[in-house]
Amino acid sequence: MDPSMPSQVSPGILIAHPSLKDPNFEKSVVLLSAYSPSDGAVGVVMNRPSNRTIGQWTDDFAYTPLERVPVFHGGPVQHDQLILAALDWGSGPGTFRFRFGLSIEEAMVILDRDDQTEVRGFMGYSGWSSGQLEAEIRQRAWVPLSVDPSFMAQLATETLWKSCIRIMNPGPVGLLDFPDDPSLN
Repeated sequence: MDPSMPSQVSPGILIAHPSLKDPNFEKSVVLLSAYSPSDGAVGVVMNRPSNRTIGQWTDDFAYTPLERVPVFHGGPVQHDQLILAALDWGSGPGTFRFRFGLSIEEAMVILDRDDQTEVRGFMGYSGWSSGQLEAEIRQRAWVPLSVDPSFMAQLATETLWKSCIRIMNPGPVGLLDFPDDPSLN
């Protein structure tokens, strides 16, 4: 494994460095669902809610439990494709579980039987080819971290990136609250 990658990458999170200005990933937190040095990485952006539900995207799931599932913008790859995922935050250290690419049937069973697990829809995903993510980490575009379920489950999606940055650097981080365009202040 590449030494610049955390020991527990899958699942792991990537925090966009404050200097990353790519509009697809600026101020984003990506949850990796798969990582391999030879195959690359796949994940979804966790802090870009669409403020819509699956039922608002399509009538195909009217009157089903999927109708109320929130939809997030998962990333720039296949951004017109809905991907279902389940997040089980667990109750203790190391108990986080992320299931990516659920079938409709699997998602329905989880929604019907499992109150602990959160189901989300993602429009698209984030992907890196072999070596690409490692190069971006060396360039300091991303900061990789292991998932801390007790921390992640408590955060609102709108504050997730700032909270992660504050954990990594608890010192003065006043620039985090600086407006993107100071002329609009």
